[in-house]
Amino acid sequence: MLKRLWSFLGSSLPSAEKTANPGLAGTQKKKKLAPHWNLNVEEADGLLRENSQVMVLDVRTPEEFAAGHLKGARNVDFFNPQFQEKISAFDKSRPYLLHCASGHRSARAQAILAKLNFQAVYHLDGGLKAWVKAGKTLVD
Repeated sequence: MLKRLWSFLGSSLPSAEKTANPGLAGTQKKKKLAPHWNLNVEEADGLLRENSQVMVLDVRTPEEFAAGHLKGARNVDFFNPQFQEKISAFDKSRPYLLHCASGHRSARAQAILAKLNFQAVYHLDGGLKAWVKAGKTLVD
């Protein structure tokens, strides 16, 4: 399924995925997977570098967002009572990378997007804390 998604996004599987999951390279019977994946920092960074169509959704509060965020990210506060309504207006066929500070809110947001039938939703495991710990940059 990841191979099909990466094809959909116009790029190949990251080398870590080919090695970690040989079934994705076509050597094993393919399983049906939900179109929602958790990515580590390096996988998420690679996805963003390889595909400009991926929209980054930062589900932290506006104050957290203002303190630093990923370049090009859109802020949609998970705690806002209109969160689901705001998310529903987004293009469901576009790929998204969700994150928050540590991964808890964005994991919950990922489940909401799945229920709303978004086709390709990635989740940054560990959130921005993992991103910063890995030495990746943020913008103000």
